[in-house]
This record gives sequence, structure tokens and C-alpha cells, in this order.
Amino acid sequence: MSPQNKWSAQQIRTARRVALEPLLEQMGYRLQPLENGNMEVHGLPNPVIIKAHYWHAPEDGTGGNAIDLLTRIIGMDFNQAMEQLQ
Repeated sequence: MSPQNKWSAQQIRTARRVALEPLLEQMGYRLQPLENGNMEVHGLPNPVIIKAHYWHAPEDGTGGNAIDLLTRIIGMDFNQAMEQLQ
């Protein structure tokens, strides 16, 4: 089993809790500070608000963790997301 195809439960738990602000800045997205420590992400197809390791899309009410953001919003597959978050 290669790491690209099989991830341990601990690796997945850790990836879910990756801080989104530095991750998205490293990926080239621009962040705008909002109230209460929230940040709006610019450069995505729809508005997304982040705080710590959680995101929320006000337009449709979806949200989730770092893996969800990379797969649902940015369009990576699960393995690509996990590689990015390692």
C-alpha cells in the first residue's frame, strides 16, 4: 500500500484539522479579514469564509474541514488533497 492510495485514520484526522489560513495563502489565495477572526477567501468560484480549520460557504450553507475544502470547493480528488495537507 502506497501513501498515495491508503491513508491511516490518524493521517486523515490530522489533515482535517490543518489550519486553513496558512494553507490557502501558500496556495496563492487572497484572504480578507472579517469579524470574530473569520477570513473571506478570494479567488474561488463562490464566497467561502474560513476560521481556524473550518470553512463555510454562505451561498449554499455547506461547510467542513480542510479535506472537504480541497475536494468540494477547489476540486482536488481525495489523494491530491491528502498529499497537499501532509
